[in-house]
Amino acid sequence: FAINCASESCPKLLNEAFHAETLNEQLEKQAKDFINDPSKNEISKNRIVISKIFQWFTGDFTKNGSLIDFLNQYAETEIAPDADIDYMDYDWSLNEQKTQGQ
Repeated sequence: FAINCASESCPKLLNEAFHAETLNEQLEKQAKDFINDPSKNEISKNRIVISKIFQWFTGDFTKNGSLIDFLNQYAETEIAPDADIDYMDYDWSLNEQKTQGQ
């Protein structure tokens, strides 16, 4: 969630440098922010509609359990182990910050 392609569907880029002393906290914050962003993932107890990132890189998220186990580490809503999983369409357009007045 820290390094990405800057497309609209990607996690937001952190607005600060990564530092060795705080890297774990920064990465934890990035994961929580992305997973709980309703424009990127829709999470409820029994159904989730999540970013294609989780489908494309399933192996990275399931090394220590299921995908739902991973998401539950960061999600504000606890997901049931047998929840339905669907994936959002991916928007590859450039995630450009809009300036005030545009």
